[in-house]
Amino acid sequence: MNPNRSLDRDSADCYGEDNFLSSFVFLLASCFSFVLDVARYAFKPTTNHLLNHQIKSVQDLMT
Repeated sequence: MNPNRSLDRDSADCYGEDNFLSSFVFLLASCFSFVLDVARYAFKPTTNHLLNHQIKSVQDLMT
């Protein structure tokens, strides 16, 4: 074991790359989860039904 391991430039670079990679993977997973949540919300059948109901109400008023 090297007590000065954190002061070693090569080991610091290695740990920095590992942290970046794990952070990047976590960020991608979070974004993917967010995109799926938005897609689920946008394509909910109840939302589309309410929108269609409003359009029909406007059409009824115009006729």
